[in-house]
Amino acid sequence: MDDLSEFVDQVPLLDHHCHFLIDGKVPNRDDRLAQVSTEADKDYPIADTKNRLAYHGFLALAKE
Repeated sequence: MDDLSEFVDQVPLLDHHCHFLIDGKVPNRDDRLAQVSTEADKDYPIADTKNRLAYHGFLALAKE
């Protein structure tokens, strides 16, 4: 993947709120990506969000 737009096309629910992905000065970019891409509330535990994403990723792989 040579192009940022190719990466962006593969990230679910990515929208204009994800400008922090390319701003290296923004803290907790991975946590914020998980929160924004799942539309989770800011009070929802980030660990639960990451576990849910991992589980759904596993289910998608298992279906292949």
